[in-house]
Amino acid sequence: MRIKNTRGGYVAITAAILIVAMFTIVMFVIGTSSFLSRDNISDSHFKEKSIALAEGCFQIALFRIAEAPTYAGAETVPIDSDACRIISVVASGTSKIITVSSTFQSVHSNFRLTIHKGNFSFINWEELPNF
Repeated sequence: MRIKNTRGGYVAITAAILIVAMFTIVMFVIGTSSFLSRDNISDSHFKEKSIALAEGCFQIALFRIAEAPTYAGAETVPIDSDACRIISVVASGTSKIITVSSTFQSVHSNFRLTIHKGNFSFINWEELPNF
């Protein structure tokens, strides 16, 4: 007497489908995480470039203040193929407050620098969320 197998390979097919589904999920997660990490790397590079533009604006503002102590800002400064803005230069007692803004690839940087009027030494440097 021979016993006939009535399952006909359903266990093997079900196991193969589950293995392929799990492999697909793992590959999707790996692909998504590498795509998002590339995006994060680009954003950090753009932020560095935006900060460098703002620092260039500070240097121009310090130069303008050295030339004319009453310089008030409100100027867009071209730097290479990009630009930044000197928002304002405001006197406050023995110091001056310089506010600048820069944008690179839709990443914004807004900074406020406080310096001594006489020797241009830095008192405070802070990044602002927005103006």
